[in-house]
Amino acid sequence: MAQRGYSRDHRGDCLHVVMWKTLGGWMGRSGLGDASRTVLEALGRIHSGDVVLRTGRRDGSAGPTPRVRCVAIADEHQRVLLIRLVLKLPERLRLVEEAEEALAGKGQM
Repeated sequence: MAQRGYSRDHRGDCLHVVMWKTLGGWMGRSGLGDASRTVLEALGRIHSGDVVLRTGRRDGSAGPTPRVRCVAIADEHQRVLLIRLVLKLPERLRLVEEAEEALAGKGQM
């Protein structure tokens, strides 16, 4: 039986092209030219990391482990790109578990 429509790979390729062209247009309006790859490489060097605090109870057993996901501070060149593109990095990201709980609470999962 023949499949209808396009394959998942084809749709993914089309989405990739649309996003690439959108970024190029966004950059052009921001006065950054159209070197999408350069901007993606620069912003791709911004990382996040988990800050984990191991706690203990008075009886010596392990306590809860608070964890916060933080975004690294952008360097000077990255900050210029973010400002020109009118983007703001979050200081804290939700962990996947927190996001799932929030969505489940809203009935969106």
